[in-house]
Amino acid sequence: MSSTVVPPETTVVPPIESDQSDSVADAVVTMARNHRLELADASTGQMPAPAILAQNWPNPFNPSTSISFELRQPGQARLEIFDLRGRLVTTLLDKELGTGTYIEDWDGTDANGAPVASGVYFYRLSAGGTSVSRKMLLLK
Repeated sequence: MSSTVVPPETTVVPPIESDQSDSVADAVVTMARNHRLELADASTGQMPAPAILAQNWPNPFNPSTSISFELRQPGQARLEIFDLRGRLVTTLLDKELGTGTYIEDWDGTDANGAPVASGVYFYRLSAGGTSVSRKMLLLK
């Protein structure tokens, strides 16, 4: 299990006021399609979540997979793997991290280093007061 830091590339675009022309909104949508943008909610003006959890790759996987996530504020981050019944399989990460993008690798083993069975697993990132989960499939 290794960790890699990738420089942040996300641009936050402020909400568009309703009295602005549709051409500005069209330009922002085009930019969002071509770049990785997180848009602020136009109705509330709230900024995006403090953490983003990407889909693992490859998925399905064998024998290992990479899990990428982004922290928008420094703080405690915890990345855990659970089986289909919700039992904790292993904790990949549990430490203070700075703002940035990180990649954690999982080799398909439990907390004791024993290989786990083929099947559906969930991974959960807890950071910045939020928790995000995704599903992955281990095929042997």
